[in-house]
Amino acid sequence: MKEIGLNEIFQFDKDEKQCVKMKLNVWDGSTSPLIEYKNNPETVNNGWFLWKPQSGRSYFREGETAMNFIPVGDDAWLLTSVKKIDKSLNVKEDIGYEATEIGKFSQYFGTVVSG
Repeated sequence: MKEIGLNEIFQFDKDEKQCVKMKLNVWDGSTSPLIEYKNNPETVNNGWFLWKPQSGRSYFREGETAMNFIPVGDDAWLLTSVKKIDKSLNVKEDIGYEATEIGKFSQYFGTVVSG
């Protein structure tokens, strides 16, 4: 089977590529993001994806395009959302960003990719 790169699908231009980040959400020690996603996709697409930890570490900056993936098997990842980061919030242990889902990519939500 022919491999297709993410950029072939999303067609980010040179400037956009510099502002795209992927977040790979994995087991948090108490539950699986896949189980959470099956129960309520918004728990993963807003909570897990946009969460700021106790350390206050920022995963994203305003203006970036962020892609969220969760594991579905050995070296296989499910794309759950693509969002534009609108604002970073000054919080810890909470949803840390205001973000807008990028609708033109919604047709790819639920797509499994392997690396």
